[in-house]
Amino acid sequence: KHAQLAEGRRWKHAPYWICSFSNNQWDIEEELGSGDLAQSSFYLALTDPRTCATVMLLDEEAKALSRAWCLFEVLQTCLLSQRIPTFQGLLLCTPSGVLNKDDGQSGGSVSIDTAIAVAQTLKNLRLEEAAATNPADKEMIDALVERYPGKHE
Repeated sequence: KHAQLAEGRRWKHAPYWICSFSNNQWDIEEELGSGDLAQSSFYLALTDPRTCATVMLLDEEAKALSRAWCLFEVLQTCLLSQRIPTFQGLLLCTPSGVLNKDDGQSGGSVSIDTAIAVAQTLKNLRLEEAAATNPADKEMIDALVERYPGKHE
């Protein structure tokens, strides 16, 4: 749905970087920057000059928002949105459409149940409660967040 909304008739040619498919699962430490978030595949993909938006795929419970790495991507997206006027920001995609962007031509509308479920998750979102498979990743992400205004508030 997002590609159709963003690219119009050329939607089948829209490139996407999908982190779960793009990380080398046999060398995950290097993929995650070997302790340097600025060298992680997540950060490098988000800050690539060709990147025009961040697309987050959500289920009805918005479980992605409970993952520390996903919230790291949200933080980087917010920072990019402040620095680059043409950056489209974070687009919340569901099976029925893009939750926070609609031009009336996306071919689907997000159900009210999905919108309410995502809003509830956002209302209760707390980064310090986000999970990471590797505790060191969680510590690294939390330390990064501590450097920004608002921190864990």
